[in-house]
Amino acid sequence: METIVKLNVSARDLFAIMEQSLLQEVKAATNKNVDATQIGRGFTYTKKSQGRSVKVAVTGWKRDALYEATFTSNGDTIFVRYELEPEGENAVSVTYREEIRRKGQTKPTFASRLGEKKAIKQAKRMLMAVEATILNQKKAQDHSS
Repeated sequence: METIVKLNVSARDLFAIMEQSLLQEVKAATNKNVDATQIGRGFTYTKKSQGRSVKVAVTGWKRDALYEATFTSNGDTIFVRYELEPEGENAVSVTYREEIRRKGQTKPTFASRLGEKKAIKQAKRMLMAVEATILNQKKAQDHSS
């Protein structure tokens, strides 16, 4: 399932937050400090989520443009993709795609489609919250200058 969200922030600012979030997640999961230059296609780590072990594999990474990963747990896999398309200096169009594949499943089921729909709503809310955070940070910087 896929959605497109238009935000009033630059692709660079949005990607910087996404990258920082990923670095923090890796640190929390592995107790290792990872430098942003180490992240790229093929980067993997394992984290705990809802009491389950989840293997995360970055399958696509292009600064300010793309973050794509798979999350695998108990044979189930979630594919996630954020594609950033700049639309001016302070605007970006984000194409978010998520697909859930259950172990042994060859085609999407009704339940997996419902899960994808819920994830799309959560992704939209998260992206809009990140946009608000970036805009508030910029506003605070403007007032302190």
